Amino acid sequence: MVQISKMSDYAILILAHMAKDNHQDLHTAKSLSHNLHLPLPTVSKIVKKLQRSEILNSIQGPKGGYQLARPVQAISVAQVIESMEGPLAITQCSLEENQACMVIQWCEVKPHWVMINRVLQKALEGLTLDLLSSSGKQRTHWKEGLDRVWKGLFMAPSEKVEEG
Repeated sequence: MVQISKMSDYAILILAHMAKDNHQDLHTAKSLSHNLHLPLPTVSKIVKKLQRSEILNSIQGPKGGYQLARPVQAISVAQVIESMEGPLAITQCSLEENQACMVIQWCEVKPHWVMINRVLQKALEGLTLDLLSSSGKQRTHWKEGLDRVWKGLFMAPSEKVEEG
């Protein structure tokens, strides 16, 4: 089973919750813990990692807290997972720079795992917080988001058209 960690899952939950509000609103670890029914030590650990990865800004002081560092359209699921776990890799050998495999010189599938890993990476890069935090128009919003991911996966870089 391919599975993200509980910490990544919770990080995405926290960010989707923050994205529902105005992305400039401040949230304390305590309020996030309370609103999302997650343990405070876990939330504290996650928001600190997200802040170190520049996904969240930390505002100090008595009225301080955490806020999204960028617009929701600019924060991808891939960035969140990588901030919590490090580089995305579906297998140990799918990281291109990994040469630690004992059978690499005979392996016929490594190039395929690298390609599969790239597709997964691109798909998760195309899924942004705006898709995860949408309400009301969710079905249309998801279709547009998945269309964006699909085009990003299967269009050659020269075919890609700038959105806007």
